[in-house]
Amino acid sequence: MIDIDIDTNTRGPLWRHSVPRLLEQAADEIEDEAGEQGIRILRTEFNRVLRKQTPYYVTRLRSRRVGGDVVLDNPVIYSAWLEGTGSRNAPVTRFAGYHVFARTARRLDVMIRRIGDRVIGRLVRRLNG
Repeated sequence: MIDIDIDTNTRGPLWRHSVPRLLEQAADEIEDEAGEQGIRILRTEFNRVLRKQTPYYVTRLRSRRVGGDVVLDNPVIYSAWLEGTGSRNAPVTRFAGYHVFARTARRLDVMIRRIGDRVIGRLVRRLNG
């Protein structure tokens, strides 16, 4: 029979903070980083598709949390039309929309694991002191 003795040291950041609070903080950081990345993607996409660049629309892009989700938003009245989800898009007019928000959401879905890994890596480094 093998006996194993383990001595533990209960000092350090892990023991000073509650783990649920740290995980909540990590989730908030992941959401914040995803929102910031989403805004960067949106600006890049709009710069690609808009023929006449005006700063008005792109500078009003916002990231906010709604019920646990990160929402990328632009509260300008014609946002739905530019996206292609408005009542005045095709078939009413020939303009089908740019679908920039939908493409951004798909790109973020692919990137979210890397964002999470980065945030969790920082959390682990903090816990290790």
